[in-house]
Amino acid sequence: SDPPDVIVIMDADCRVEAGTLRALAAVAAENDRPVQAVYLLHPPSSGGSFSGVSAFAFAVRNLVRPRGLARLGMPCQLTGTGMAFPWQVFRDAPPTHSFLVEDLLLGHELALLGRAPLLAEHVRVTGELPSGDASSLKQRRRWEHGELSVLLQTAPRLLLGGLKRLDPGLFALAFDAAVPPLALLVLLQGSSLIALGALSFWLGTPLPVAVAAAGTSVLALGVGVAWWQAGRSLVPLRELVRIPLYILWKLPLYATFLRRGAHGEWERTDRTPNA
Repeated sequence: SDPPDVIVIMDADCRVEAGTLRALAAVAAENDRPVQAVYLLHPPSSGGSFSGVSAFAFAVRNLVRPRGLARLGMPCQLTGTGMAFPWQVFRDAPPTHSFLVEDLLLGHELALLGRAPLLAEHVRVTGELPSGDASSLKQRRRWEHGELSVLLQTAPRLLLGGLKRLDPGLFALAFDAAVPPLALLVLLQGSSLIALGALSFWLGTPLPVAVAAAGTSVLALGVGVAWWQAGRSLVPLRELVRIPLYILWKLPLYATFLRRGAHGEWERTDRTPNA
């Protein structure tokens, strides 16, 4: 009977700077749209085989890409915590049922209803990656299987909605949702380079491998710029050589998706007592 103006959703194991929750709520109230804070994960204090590389991939997903969209005047994805919703938007939001990444799906459904989320770049929410490799892989499986499901199911709907309405914001969200997780993107690009290199050798023309090499170069440049801007504190230069091992570590995750489809159950990630 007396609802609040804004609902803010935070995970219990996250940290936020004093005063920024009010700022987040204010942006949502002023724009009458959902708002997403910048959500980052730090490597655990106990370390981990690939925690730095994983935190960097997370920063590309949750900081570099949404910040680029925001600088272009485009909406962003919802990332699960540090989200603010005007009450009426929250109340009337469509159900996401048991979808693995319900936050990502919710942002797309609201965008299709004309309430695409905005990024609050000045609000930072931080958490900590799981300390064990097994727990970390289980968490990544939930996220990345969900992202791949969105890529196959929801991104086409966003693209179609953008075409029907000539809405650049829906186009931007569709293309962003169509980008595979960073490790998988590197794996696919590297595989295409090898395959098209073999095709060039067989056809006796350099054109196929030149196209693949151009794509690989653009990807390498993008990852390098992202590392320079947002990843140097997470992954020292000497540890960049671990990226191929990180991709191999995640191969079973992608193989499971190909064999069985997306993982169907939500599993709580193991946390340290401090978290």
